[in-house]
Amino acid sequence: GERGSVKQEPTEAARRAAVGIPVVHGREDVNYHGPGQIVGYLIVELRAGEGVVDYVREVEHRLVDALDALGVPAERRDTPRGADLLTGVWTKKTGRKIVSIGMRSGRGITTHGFALNVEGDMQPWHHAIACGLPDVEMTNVETELAEIGLASPGLEKARAALATAFQATS
Repeated sequence: GERGSVKQEPTEAARRAAVGIPVVHGREDVNYHGPGQIVGYLIVELRAGEGVVDYVREVEHRLVDALDALGVPAERRDTPRGADLLTGVWTKKTGRKIVSIGMRSGRGITTHGFALNVEGDMQPWHHAIACGLPDVEMTNVETELAEIGLASPGLEKARAALATAFQATS
């Protein structure tokens, strides 16, 4: 996503953990994609008068619906006045970030998308400032459900919940 305030250099621990830290569009923010994530790359023609921020908000609402279907109550958050655009989805119970979103548009077409953390090791996030937000703790569906004594639905059920939320057809 577009964050301008926090630049990061890969730490030695991140290098040893083989965490990917690519430079994206000339920026130095960390992008991490790994096992247990579902990455949605959304290529959509925006409606007349619709901006990329409008579309990001729609995507956030659909992701909240998918997470609710998986048993993880979630929310999108409004950007505080005067701050950089706040994007993504957080869990209601713990306030941890569970979905990262980074989008842009050119000539009315969106590119990039979201990463939903479903299961797996969250350790790589300890080597990064998630989305350029220093106070954010990342989580996944598996962790959130384990805290209330439930098992992870797995990647296939998460994909199905996303397909329903985005009204996708195969």
